[in-house]
Amino acid sequence: MHLNNFDIANPWKFRGGGQDFRLKANIATKHSSYIMSWTDPEFLGNPFSFGVDLFDDAFDVTGGQNYTQSDVGGQLRFGKRLSEYNTVRVSLRGES
Repeated sequence: MHLNNFDIANPWKFRGGGQDFRLKANIATKHSSYIMSWTDPEFLGNPFSFGVDLFDDAFDVTGGQNYTQSDVGGQLRFGKRLSEYNTVRVSLRGES
């Protein structure tokens, strides 16, 4: 699911705020992943973007050694548009 005119501050409609919201789930026998992402292009009315990502990614490795690898974590993203073609972005990511 991808909503590109999302509004987290409008809980009844969730529309009209210009924010980006993505929810993705891939479920399979060998690989499963879940991702939720939210971005506000003008955070609190300022010309800075702010975003949050949460993810859970697990897959089975076979062939020689059989094991399951799982990565769970999140990311905070900050950005500043410098011009029509240039943007500076910084992110802080953590995972286990």
